[in-house]
Formats: sequence, C-alpha cells, structure tokens
Amino acid sequence: MFEAELNRETVGQQVVQSLRNAIITGALGEGETLTESALSKQLGTSRSPIREAMQQLRREGLIVSGPNRTMVVVSLDAEDVEELYEYRLVLERFAIGKVCRMSPDDRGEVVTRLEKVLEEMRSAIAAGDDFAISTVDLAFHNTLIEAGRNRRLSQTYRGLSVEFKMLINRLETYRPSGEELIDDHRAFVDAIRDGDEVRAAALIEAHLRSAADNLRQSSVDATVTS
Repeated sequence: MFEAELNRETVGQQVVQSLRNAIITGALGEGETLTESALSKQLGTSRSPIREAMQQLRREGLIVSGPNRTMVVVSLDAEDVEELYEYRLVLERFAIGKVCRMSPDDRGEVVTRLEKVLEEMRSAIAAGDDFAISTVDLAFHNTLIEAGRNRRLSQTYRGLSVEFKMLINRLETYRPSGEELIDDHRAFVDAIRDGDEVRAAALIEAHLRSAADNLRQSSVDATVTS
C-alpha cells in the first residue's frame, strides 16, 4: 500500500489529496481494490471522510465502482493513452497559436514564466525526484495553456491533469535523460520567444508523440515481464 501523513488541512481535503497522490504515483496501482474499512484503518480516520474522498475521486475519474461496494483504481489502456495525448496535442497547438500571435512584449512575459518553470525542472532533475519532475513537467505545459488566455481551454486541460500526471509518472525509466528533457523544453521556449508557431507546434508534437510511444512501450514491457 502507501504511507500518508495528514497535515493541518481539513481531514476530508487531506484524505482526497493523499489518495489522489497515491494513485498518481502508482502507490495505489491501477486495478487495485479500495475499501472504506481498509483505508479508514490505514489513514487513522473515520469512514465518513473516506467515503467523501472516494466520491470525489470517482467524479475525477480516478476510481470506478467494483464488486461488493468496493472501488477500483482506474486502469488506463493503450486507447486511453492515444486519446489523452491526441487531446493534449490539440489543446497545446491551439495555445501555441495564441501565444505566437501575441505582441513581442506579451510573448516575452510568457517566455519568462516558462523559463521559471524550466529552472524548477532543472532543480527537480538535479534532486532525482521523479514525482517532482512529473509535476514540474506538467506545470510547464499548464503554463503554456494558461498563456493562451482561454478560460474554457484552461478548465478542460486542468480537468485532465490528474490523468496526464498518472501517465507521466508511468514513464520513469522511459523518460528522456534530464539533459534531453531540458533541451526539448528549452528548444520549445526559444521557438515561442521567436514567435515561430510552425516550429513550436512541430516541437510540441514530437515531444508528445515520443512520450506516447514510450508509454506504449512501457506497457508492452510490463506485459512481457508479468
């Protein structure tokens, strides 16, 4: 299972966050059965916040109903990977177009925000913290989406961010080296700085398709070794 520390937030919020993080990192594996009694005992709380947390995670699409009133951690198959990355590509291409057509000053502000996240990525890579790397990687792309200044686009992207994180965390040994990851994102920032929509779109497509290919390969390897 997994270890979780409950901090000073409300118990319900703590339970939701603890379970969500456990699912994202794989501490609660795909297809794993969850029961109120077991989680209540492990987290040292009553069943009420556990029940509320499971309802929230069900709304987020992270767990589904199982037999005998249990819940099961959702499994993302090859089709899910393909759909999610195709969707990301559509959304991020749109944001790229909006940003590249901004004035140089406005675009410069976006570049500054992206470079700040890039520095956070360097720190996470230097620390060898896989969870932090995944979090910052997604934050980089979220920054791009937010820069597109479309509320509905941002809401849609945020709504899928947990599933994106689950997939990013799956990569682990299939993730590019730290230097490659930085270089990929640096090249993208340079294209945005230049206002080169075609180059930026090509870079983001190559980046996302490579990630999707690596995820498919990781699934194949996991099947072979299981």
